[in-house]
Amino acid sequence: MSKTIFFTIQRTLLMAAFLIACSAANASFYAVGHPNIDTGSDSAGFIFVFGSEGTAGMATSNDGFSESFTIDASGVVQINVPLAQYLDEDNTVLDRAILVEADDPISGYFLNRRDSSTDQSFLFDIDGLGTNYRVMSWSQSFGEGLQFSITAVEDGTTVTVTPSVNLISGQTADSSFNVSLDAGQSVIYVSSSGNDPTGTEIVANNPIAVFGGAACAQVPPGVVACDHLFSQIPSVSNYSSEFIVTETPNTGGAGNVVRILAGTDNTEVTVNGSVLATLDAGEFVDINPATDLAVSASNPVMVGQYLKGTEQTGDLGDPAFSIVTGLDSLLDAYAYTTPVGSAEFEDNFLTIAIETDSLGSLMLNGAAVDTSGFAAFDTTGFSIGTIPVDAGAGFIEASVPFVASVTGFDDADSYHTIIGATFSPGASPDPDPDPDPDPDPAPQTFAVSVLTPVPLVVLILTAFMIGLIRLR
Repeated sequence: MSKTIFFTIQRTLLMAAFLIACSAANASFYAVGHPNIDTGSDSAGFIFVFGSEGTAGMATSNDGFSESFTIDASGVVQINVPLAQYLDEDNTVLDRAILVEADDPISGYFLNRRDSSTDQSFLFDIDGLGTNYRVMSWSQSFGEGLQFSITAVEDGTTVTVTPSVNLISGQTADSSFNVSLDAGQSVIYVSSSGNDPTGTEIVANNPIAVFGGAACAQVPPGVVACDHLFSQIPSVSNYSSEFIVTETPNTGGAGNVVRILAGTDNTEVTVNGSVLATLDAGEFVDINPATDLAVSASNPVMVGQYLKGTEQTGDLGDPAFSIVTGLDSLLDAYAYTTPVGSAEFEDNFLTIAIETDSLGSLMLNGAAVDTSGFAAFDTTGFSIGTIPVDAGAGFIEASVPFVASVTGFDDADSYHTIIGATFSPGASPDPDPDPDPDPDPAPQTFAVSVLTPVPLVVLILTAFMIGLIRLR
């Protein structure tokens, strides 16, 4: 083989490796919509994609939804999601999940907006998904019940579900069943009000996206009024052992409800210095009322936070649901947005918990944050405060990792969600963009796909190049 041909092939392979590496980082996620209290003209779905100006991408589904986008100077673009894309047929494989991809890092939220029944979830990077999950939902709902959904990101995905309660589609508690999905396919399962599916185990042979919530729930049950609950659920591999849970704004002194779920048997849970419970895998404990909490556990756990109904909190707000980011999953800088356009909320807040010694480093959109209203949280070393923010995209940063969530309020309506994590930085700066390789990796068998980890692809290309050299 001539040197000219060899070096042409070499340059081509290196360019291919470079393009694969560029396209793999934090540039894709899946969005799904769960049924709200109804699906009439009052309901609307939105995906908010945010990142750097000029970032271009596509939102597509297997059943034909397709919309291109380019992020403008505002930093956020709104994609309207037809109600026909919602997962409104339980126990049925559907092609309605929307894959959002871009040529540069992006983050996204899905907002299910209805007058007096809204919630929003941060959407995890595909790279941040796992194969082993426990559902978190709630105990009461009107309408389409208590919900969890599963979406595949690879063809040939087999999912084993072991429900913690009976499902309305006939599957019984503690009896495992399988469902087969290809990339972009979803299935939603529903249990009736009073049959809380929290703790349901979901295990797959490939990474999947899992969402949990309720059509329209009262929090606590019996407290007016109901509101949609919706959050993407982290895999067990992304659970944490330590949390600072910050009380949300506008609780009217009623606090929140906080739920702690174990991923491992014999997990001891401590809250504000006192042992609260010992849980086995899939078991959970609720804290009500919950204000600011320091949570630690002997094994990693998942923590969820629920806003309460207006009967207890006052005119603004209503139930909403989000998972809470553990202390080992915090970022030191977050891109975020609030809902915009026709989905805009009256009041929006960032809630922050940061090491007290680093309060002075907190910056919002390049300006120092007035932290005079922050208060030290017991002896944790953290201070907690809320920051009113205008509608639209923004950027908040500090010299150390910190807890951050965004919450919005209208009359008898609200949303609540995290804005990033180390396992899903999205458009936020990646804390470890080039992690050290496993010093002692286990032997692997693999097939090359667009989701193959970049180092693996590079190894394949390197091996091929070595083969060419030997042919010379």
